[in-house]
Amino acid sequence: MMKGILGADRQRNSSELGKEGRLFVLFVAQIMGCYLANVRKEKLADKYHSIQDVLNEMRPIRFIEHPGTKPFITPFIGNQQP
Repeated sequence: MMKGILGADRQRNSSELGKEGRLFVLFVAQIMGCYLANVRKEKLADKYHSIQDVLNEMRPIRFIEHPGTKPFITPFIGNQQP
């Protein structure tokens, strides 16, 4: 199930350590996805009908870093504001 959801059906690794690292990242991503689905179901079900709707709403948000300046997150707009 984890491979299909996260698009990791092919493991291209040159070492066992790399494979373990990739599987760990997939595992953490799966936990975060389950948490997001649970929050959407409990608190945002009337506003968002699917996880894809939540992700589409968050897509314009960016974390921007430039050398020599302080990093910042782009402003929240529209429905993203609390």
